[in-house]
Amino acid sequence: MFKAEIEWDIYLIDSSKYKNEILENPDLNNVVKKNMIIKNYPKYIWICTAITSKIKLFDFVYDSTDTAMGYFCIDFNLLFDAKIFKEYLLNDNFLKFKSFYLTEKSGPKISETVFDEIISQLS
Repeated sequence: MFKAEIEWDIYLIDSSKYKNEILENPDLNNVVKKNMIIKNYPKYIWICTAITSKIKLFDFVYDSTDTAMGYFCIDFNLLFDAKIFKEYLLNDNFLKFKSFYLTEKSGPKISETVFDEIISQLS
């Protein structure tokens, strides 16, 4: 089982600079890099990176111009491709909380498209 303390690094960045960070990441293969950099993001985005033991695990990407009524989280990028980590995230509990992530107004709000993208990258 994957067990670790997760630290969050949250920052605002120009989307083109974020894509350059992805391109310069030596831990990602070229297919993953290509899929990430062709995505269409607004000019400025918030990045929330989950980190453990100095390993970047994944990024949530947020539209910096979105309103409270919209879906803040617009994308998910898996940065650490380890089977045990994927299995940990993709456990039954994560899937059971799908309605919470999609509809809960006081919790983390994501679109069904982003939720499906998370499932796709973890599968």
